[in-house]
Amino acid sequence: MTPAKQGNAVVALEEDKAVEGVRAMRHRLAQTLPDYRRAVEAEDNAEGFCRELRMSLRDQRKQMGIDQKSLAERLGMTQSAVSKIESGEGDVGVKTLFRYAHALELRPIFGFIPVASAITGDTGKTAEDFQISLVKETFQKVCTAMTGFKRALK
Repeated sequence: MTPAKQGNAVVALEEDKAVEGVRAMRHRLAQTLPDYRRAVEAEDNAEGFCRELRMSLRDQRKQMGIDQKSLAERLGMTQSAVSKIESGEGDVGVKTLFRYAHALELRPIFGFIPVASAITGDTGKTAEDFQISLVKETFQKVCTAMTGFKRALK
């Protein structure tokens, strides 16, 4: 291994250790501070939501047989930028997600449903999980129907 590669490996290892240290500290704080725990949970939920949006867009692109380079051309950006959107690197704004969807001839639909505990006073996730699965299932069925309709028109 060249000295430069060894140096890069050492830096990467130090970064991994630093990240693990931050995770451990975050975990300890979440265990002892309820407000911090709620903030961490909200952040984790936001990350999960964004990850699902990105995966959905990527899956739609692949299902349509469009590669990243072609999509990038439609968006006026580089293939690397499309890859970063799909892989979750950096924060992507709503406008970018809208443009991405539009380039795939999709209409993004954003909505909000009450958290189950706000409706029932229950702290359990059952009602909320049901709401989320129902919305996802309905969305998938509509997408499939629209794709079939579009093919039938061709």
